[in-house]
Amino acid sequence: MVIAWLLMLSASPETHLTAGRDAYEALEYEAASFEFMSVTIDPAATEDQRLQAHLGAGMANRIIGRDTDARLNFLYVLKRRPDHALPADAPPKVLFLFEAVRQEVLSSAPLPSSTSTAPAVPAPLPVQDTEHADARARTDSHDSPNPGLNPLALSGGIVAGLGAAGLGASLLLVVGTESALRDPTISLDQRATYETSRPVFITASVLMLGMTAVGAGLLWHGTR
Repeated sequence: MVIAWLLMLSASPETHLTAGRDAYEALEYEAASFEFMSVTIDPAATEDQRLQAHLGAGMANRIIGRDTDARLNFLYVLKRRPDHALPADAPPKVLFLFEAVRQEVLSSAPLPSSTSTAPAVPAPLPVQDTEHADARARTDSHDSPNPGLNPLALSGGIVAGLGAAGLGASLLLVVGTESALRDPTISLDQRATYETSRPVFITASVLMLGMTAVGAGLLWHGTR
């Protein structure tokens, strides 16, 4: 288990992309989403690899019902490539959400500037209107999406969630092993098995704790 985790962490973005595509084609959408999201948080990934990863993760997340995550994935892609198209064989539910996000992006695009001639010296705004204009400007600055914010927060949440789930499972195994070793009725073979498994479960717990901490850090940075 420890070797598998180390290999996963050291894999290149292209390796994760290939694994994600293979898992998607095999209908293993949970695994596909994890592989694709690993690319989105990899600092070594190129922008094109991140776009491919968000697109694949969005399709997988939509199929397994993670609509909010899928929307954020598609939003990342369409904000950079509004004319991007999904594969022709994409499921209808995926196409529907993808096109809905595209319309959302297009509708939020700035309107073209007016061609009417502006006065040479605009009249000063009243104080009250100026305050309203400042308030609107502050609101717009908070509402405008940061291209790197949502994906980072999303990735951190996914990593932290997976780490927490793995930590809970490994801790249960540790507790179960310790309880079994205290049972005087178990056979010598069973005791030997538990003794061998205990350090593996403890190591897995430490790794899951580290994964949870990394995910929490990404989530915190993404929501600042």
